[in-house]
Amino acid sequence: MRPTKRILRGAVLLACLLALPLSANADRRYAKRLKKDAVPCVVHTDYQSAYPGAKVKGYSLVDIDGRTYYQMESRDGRTPRYIIYREDGSVFETREVVKVKSMPENVWHAVSRDYPRNTMNWGERVTRGSVVRYNVIVRDGSKRTNVWLDNTGNLLTGVGNWF
Repeated sequence: MRPTKRILRGAVLLACLLALPLSANADRRYAKRLKKDAVPCVVHTDYQSAYPGAKVKGYSLVDIDGRTYYQMESRDGRTPRYIIYREDGSVFETREVVKVKSMPENVWHAVSRDYPRNTMNWGERVTRGSVVRYNVIVRDGSKRTNVWLDNTGNLLTGVGNWF
């Protein structure tokens, strides 16, 4: 993949992840970049034990509906991952960039059935607690649409930045 394409894809992904939600029932998210020293030690410890081979790319202080969380932006091999931790080190949310073909078959079949003329290359697996959802970015020319699905392939509407 060409470096320009990689940078563009990364910029689009970052914009999607940090965009303010558009739906009324979605979380309100605000982020502020942090230095490593500003993140609690328990968050670092839990992160290193869960993802020993990953490289941390950045830290953020994230406010979601008035509560403070710490986000670790990382890359594990070729997989970008965003983990949001509570102050006690427990995981609140994980977002992992995945290729559409590596999503469950019923998820990408649902997207290709409902968006047959669109291009879809990648998306996110978003886990909050035991609930897993998929955010697939589909393109029709220059128009991009975020499509949210549950892990059985059911389309979710009005979810904004979260389900």
